[in-house]
Amino acid sequence: MACEVHDSADPSLWPALLELRRFLDSANALSAEAPCLSWTEGSWAFTREAPRRAPARGSYIVLPLRDEQEELMDPAAGLEVFSYRAFCNGREPFLSSSSDRDALGPARTLLRIYLPCLLGGFRARLNGQLFLLAHLAQTLDGRIACKNGHSKWISNEANLRHAHRLRALHDAVMVGARAVESDDPQLTVRHVTGRNPRRVVLNGSGSVLRASRAFQVCEGAGSLFVCQEDAPDLPALNGTNEIVRVAGVDRLFGTDEMARPLVERGLHSIFLEGGGRTVSHFIHAGAIDVLHLHIAPRILGSGINGFDLPEIMHIDEAPQKHKEHFSMDGELLFECRRTQPVPTMG
Repeated sequence: MACEVHDSADPSLWPALLELRRFLDSANALSAEAPCLSWTEGSWAFTREAPRRAPARGSYIVLPLRDEQEELMDPAAGLEVFSYRAFCNGREPFLSSSSDRDALGPARTLLRIYLPCLLGGFRARLNGQLFLLAHLAQTLDGRIACKNGHSKWISNEANLRHAHRLRALHDAVMVGARAVESDDPQLTVRHVTGRNPRRVVLNGSGSVLRASRAFQVCEGAGSLFVCQEDAPDLPALNGTNEIVRVAGVDRLFGTDEMARPLVERGLHSIFLEGGGRTVSHFIHAGAIDVLHLHIAPRILGSGINGFDLPEIMHIDEAPQKHKEHFSMDGELLFECRRTQPVPTMG
């Protein structure tokens, strides 16, 4: 599938997705009928309630927020349905064909990539749980950085914009301490329009907070530092930055103890942006709902591996994933997701 992630692919689609995101965050979504994204007269728009039947012109993509809404859809109504349940179960999520399917072009692929983030986050919020999407960019030989830590930029500009879109579509962007100490990221939305997510740093020892240099995640407002319960000498923070102490941070990836402080703060959709060791911990815990793996056409030959997982002795021990791949301005994006079915949402 082709994926053009630049705004020129379809200038009206991204604002429509942001409007959908705001709606799903609101109380109105809890009791709403299935919303809709419509393509009419060369422009995308968001509608809170889908029409009962597709008009003669345009394309209408209905987004059932609950399984019962999906089951009430009339196959003869000419409306295309995006099924999050089908996505989670490894099936094609677009359930019906649209007359304008080919005309939608790259926009349709963008919907295929980003709608699961929004619908997964909504369902997690409804259930008081977490939806976790992880992202890594690596070379053909599986490296995310040179041996000295240099990694800017392994991937292309399209992937950079993709990462910023993911930030804008999630409640929080989360990284490990090593990613902060090696890259000093801002973790804000700069390359696309949208709201900055809450910044979450997993730092058991509190080394980021005690460092002699001022990292950018410590500046401004809104960062949440998850530290070990017994981490010593943590400095006081100003503004809305916050420290939460958890027993055994390094052993709690993917557990209720790790999720609780995020859920308590209304953070239900989490974009895990790295680094490789942190993503590996969550993979090993079975806590990642969707993994985006960007493959850049480079070979480093040495350096830091993308994944660091426990050794296995038999190929059958490696977990299987549902997968899809997309061409992102000439580089590959692999989407991997859980293989087990999701429970019915009434």
